[in-house]
Amino acid sequence: MLSIDDGLVLAQDSATMACAGGNAAYFAFYLRRSVTLVRRVSAAILATVNLGIFVERIYSIDLYLASQDGLDFPSPEPASWLLAHLLLFLGTAATTALIVRQLLHR
Repeated sequence: MLSIDDGLVLAQDSATMACAGGNAAYFAFYLRRSVTLVRRVSAAILATVNLGIFVERIYSIDLYLASQDGLDFPSPEPASWLLAHLLLFLGTAATTALIVRQLLHR
């Protein structure tokens, strides 16, 4: 049974994954409509980084859930897990906020 702490871990990782997936899609779309080479390269880099974060979060959630099921490796403490992943969450959420702001002001 998952605790409230486990729920917080999964919520943070899921929010990070959702933001990263949306960011990757936005930058992939932006890449297709960019005119200059510098902007296309920048969009490709940002799309790749966010896609990497998205995939890493899938692995991270799976690993966390497996550790809670008592598989043969140590279970991470929720507080340290949340702290270790806080910057990824803040970075992807801030990028998402900037994208939403840009889309709303068109």
